[in-house]
Amino acid sequence: MSCQITDPTLCATPNDRTEHENDGTYENDETEHEHDETEHEKDETKEDDKTKNSSDNDPRVACSDGVISKRNMRSHKQTRLSWLESDEQRLLSYKNKMGMVWVDIFERFPNRTPGAIRLRYQMLAAREMEYEVEEVLESVIRQKKLQYRAKWTGYNNDPVWYDASNFKNSVQKLYSFHKSNPAQPGPPKRLEDWTRCFIEDRDEEDHSDDDEPCDEDAKEVLCSNISVLLSYE
Repeated sequence: MSCQITDPTLCATPNDRTEHENDGTYENDETEHEHDETEHEKDETKEDDKTKNSSDNDPRVACSDGVISKRNMRSHKQTRLSWLESDEQRLLSYKNKMGMVWVDIFERFPNRTPGAIRLRYQMLAAREMEYEVEEVLESVIRQKKLQYRAKWTGYNNDPVWYDASNFKNSVQKLYSFHKSNPAQPGPPKRLEDWTRCFIEDRDEEDHSDDDEPCDEDAKEVLCSNISVLLSYE
């Protein structure tokens, strides 16, 4: 016996509720997918921030940056203005031949510090005095400074005049010269102090009056005292 369906509502038509639920499920799936992507992006952002913070706080990185900075600093400090031979000759000429005061000499070398100029002069003066003084030839006073001309062992006659302070290690030669030539200008005002330092084998500090001649009234007493000192050498 066949069964006929007369109620059209019982026919196999799409179920509105099922379709709605399916649509809702699909929308939920998309929402969840978008949520997952958002969470993933947040996680990646956190990882990036974490990596950045760890790099900033990593003492090894800070140390590396410090080393690079110090290297650059050392490289900058080690950059110095070299001395040309012509500059050294000028410096010696200003001080020894022309008798210029330090303030005026500093102005001739505007790119150098006063300390660097003084140190260079001391080095050059010491190098000059490595030659042995065979004999002091004559003395002169120029611009209130006592200067000498000397003969150096193994060298021809030197026409250059040198400040008295360059002969601190040649006190015997200075004494012999002035003993034999009492009419010549000098001796240096501080010759007795230089002699004591020479005998005691110690360095004599530089003084502002190193190149000044002694007073005429004190010359005889000064030479007498030096004679006594040298006799005990």
